[in-house]
Amino acid sequence: MTESMTIYHGHASPNDLAACRDAAPSYRQGIMWSDPDRIVHRDEPYAVDNGAYNGFDSDKFDIMLSEVGGMPREPDFVVLPDKLDDFPTTISRHEEWWETVAARGYDYYVVGQPPAGPQAIVGLAERLGADGVFLGGSDRGWKFDTANVIDDYPVHIGSPGLGGNLRYADRIGCASVDTTSIVVHDYYHHLSFLEEQVGLGGV
Repeated sequence: MTESMTIYHGHASPNDLAACRDAAPSYRQGIMWSDPDRIVHRDEPYAVDNGAYNGFDSDKFDIMLSEVGGMPREPDFVVLPDKLDDFPTTISRHEEWWETVAARGYDYYVVGQPPAGPQAIVGLAERLGADGVFLGGSDRGWKFDTANVIDDYPVHIGSPGLGGNLRYADRIGCASVDTTSIVVHDYYHHLSFLEEQVGLGGV
């Protein structure tokens, strides 16, 4: 049986995650931590983003890695430092940080940014010994097109959008996605819609 897609919710509270699980029990629900000031030590599935969407801060990322060391469980993965819509700079940041993350023993994902092709992204993952691929950037079409052709690694789509986009991410085999909108705006009906598609055999 294929493991269900994980949906990570930005800085979700225990009540938030409970509501997500109620709305879509067929899916694994987790937390995406991206700010060390907001991390809470809880025994629930989570991944660690690097905060680069709002501008990468190396000191904060280092603090976040230290905070993770005190968690009841290890992260599912850590997203290596990147830069939005800038693949060359993303590669440079990966080269600077990947050994630091690897030394802590955590799984880590490289970040693909548009317009990089899948071969370049997979090649980067191979070179840095990564465990998966995080597709970032502001071009959702590129993210879905790229996810659809990467078979070598687990693929995570950052901010895929809601509604049919969640269903499509699941249908093409993405291992995980992340969103802040569902818990911030109480958009749990999008998870219910996804769950209903499972019941109908539509995913």
